[in-house]
Amino acid sequence: MSTIKLITYLNWILIVLYGSSVVWAFLQANNPSHEMPGAEWIIKIVGFLLLLAMIGLNVAPYLWTKITALALVSLLLLVLRWFAD
Repeated sequence: MSTIKLITYLNWILIVLYGSSVVWAFLQANNPSHEMPGAEWIIKIVGFLLLLAMIGLNVAPYLWTKITALALVSLLLLVLRWFAD
C-alpha cells in the first residue's frame, strides 16, 4: 500500500472520529450563560466548519493537503481530549 493511501485512510478514520464528536456536540442542549450568550453555538459552528475543511483537504488530490489534514485533525482530536479531562 502506498503512503498516500495510508495517509488518506488514516485521515478518514480520524475525520469520522472528529465528526462524531461534532454531531454529539450539536445534539447537546445549549446552556445559556450570563457572561457570553451564544458562545456555545458559535463554537459548535466553528467545529462544523473545521470538519468541512478537513473533508475538503482530504478529498483534494495533492499530498500536501492530505498531510495538512492529518496534522490538523490530529491536533483537533488532541485538543478535544485535553478539554474533555
